[in-house]
Amino acid sequence: MDPLKSRSPLFRASERSWRRTTLFAALTLLSAGIAHAQGRRIWVPLGPPVDFDPGSVVHALELGAPGSRELVTGSPHGGIWTSADDGTTWNGPAEGTADLQATQIVRDPFDPTIFYAGTFNGIWKSVDSGASWSATGPAGYWDEPPFSIGRGSVLSVEADRVLPGVVYAGTAVGIFRSGDAGATWTNVFGSEAQYDFIHAIAADAGASGVVYAGAESGFFRSTDHGETWAPANVSPDTYPNVVMLAADRVHAGRAFAVVSRSACVPEGCGPIPLPLLRTADGGATWEALPSPPGRDVFALAAPGAPGVVYATTAEGVFRSADDGDTWTALGRIPVGGVARLAIDPTEARIFAGTAGGGGVYGYLPSSVTSSSAPPAPARVRRQP
Repeated sequence: MDPLKSRSPLFRASERSWRRTTLFAALTLLSAGIAHAQGRRIWVPLGPPVDFDPGSVVHALELGAPGSRELVTGSPHGGIWTSADDGTTWNGPAEGTADLQATQIVRDPFDPTIFYAGTFNGIWKSVDSGASWSATGPAGYWDEPPFSIGRGSVLSVEADRVLPGVVYAGTAVGIFRSGDAGATWTNVFGSEAQYDFIHAIAADAGASGVVYAGAESGFFRSTDHGETWAPANVSPDTYPNVVMLAADRVHAGRAFAVVSRSACVPEGCGPIPLPLLRTADGGATWEALPSPPGRDVFALAAPGAPGVVYATTAEGVFRSADDGDTWTALGRIPVGGVARLAIDPTEARIFAGTAGGGGVYGYLPSSVTSSSAPPAPARVRRQP
């Protein structure tokens, strides 16, 4: 029996709606015809086929092993999904994740079958390329009383690029560190007695032990693989809150940050456009960059090619080949902003987790689709 036909009428209606949205978006993109220096490429909706509402944001998106076509993403309504063919088909929700809302997913740099997911129920781990997941730490470690916000509210997660088994969790009450691949955790920054939301963590690719963290209370840096932390070398009055970080996945010492600040004018005080910063010396010094067109930067990625950094704004997705000095537009995804980018060092595989209910998009060669017809909607193999 076709498993799609055995589902409830509500699920089938939801999938039909998703397919219509996919076809419409694909036709819109094909008519736009986005060009890229590497060849003609277009943004194509990929799924996964869940009922994304207009307020849905895909924060969790990660590539699989180098050379593979694996994708791992988290649905904002619960569930982690995997694809082995760059989003043509999907498996999910993965075992043990139906009720998990993933905020970020990272792959272990030393074992391509291991992934870590930050969720509102703590850090979860997969050892089978995302097929199944289980909570890390001692039993009940991430549990919280009802309606409370604490260590279980994980906003960011990162795996150390130099030390195997070292993982960082940015929570609502500080930074937690594991030195044994998630078996145990230690609070290394902040206090569980007060809130200090850790929006972003990024580990440097070099052996210097540098890790960056963006917190509600400021910008912080570690030089001993997260054992201790100190304020980063930027003015806390100018840049009080770091909301996004991207460390180069290949080249040591290179990282980018999106910072939040406020300004007062005669009409009152409020936020101003989010500035973009960069460092080339492991965070010892930082400098401001010209942001790509659009008021705020929403997502960053430094996949590893020399000088290459990606950023997204309300105006679309942008690429720089000179460390952020100038920007080239890669087009706008017509479903809202982009909350997460996943890009391999060769830039052959470029994917975006979107806001506005669009799910995951891929920046694919136009030869993937016919010039006269949209791509076929993604197929799904739903877990029992």
